[in-house]
Amino acid sequence: MAKLKLRVATFNALSLSFIGHILTTFLERKPGISVFHETEGSRAILDLVASREFDFGIVQLSGDYPGIDVVPLPSVPAVCVLPLGHPLEKKRVIKIGDLQGQKLIALGRNSPLRIRVDSLLSEAGVTCDKNLETTLAASACDLVSRGVGIAILDPFTVSYYGNTEIVVRQFTPNLPYEIALVFPAKSARPVLATEFEMLVREMMKLEVDALSQSLLISSSCGSSPD
Repeated sequence: MAKLKLRVATFNALSLSFIGHILTTFLERKPGISVFHETEGSRAILDLVASREFDFGIVQLSGDYPGIDVVPLPSVPAVCVLPLGHPLEKKRVIKIGDLQGQKLIALGRNSPLRIRVDSLLSEAGVTCDKNLETTLAASACDLVSRGVGIAILDPFTVSYYGNTEIVVRQFTPNLPYEIALVFPAKSARPVLATEFEMLVREMMKLEVDALSQSLLISSSCGSSPD
């Protein structure tokens, strides 16, 4: 008898660690099944799910997309990542105006978070020295640790990176890092996909709570609220 198979795709930030916890737990609960996991950018995942090449995906949410059903997951705020010893380290919260003249490591131009950061900078009339652009948040973390600049990133990647050479601060205005489960539209979901969805919801709530607490602890190390 052929094994039941689940095909799931997740975007880079979740593939570093979070999805590993979920897959391990799911396989422990459902012995005898087979899971194929793919890591792609959110746009590519939307295409794969819409064409039914995958049972579902987890993406960074960025508007409507034809051919899929969207199930939002809890969001967490993006954070500001600084190299150790940076002048802004003394602040508990980094404001958009604090970025004026700073060397800002930007994510790729197709990143929903990059697009929103650029929009905020434009609205606030803030000019940064975007001296470097990288498509991977993990690479941005590494570059920050080397003193190349600062970055506005998702807390999943920052938490996984865990380098002692970086400092994490809250960022305002709040930039919710919104993610969602996506399924092929107008099609019955496999039982395994429904069970996996329930596990994702369960573990995502725990992860978001842990990240929120970690951010509060990290930010409390700053000496100035302004």
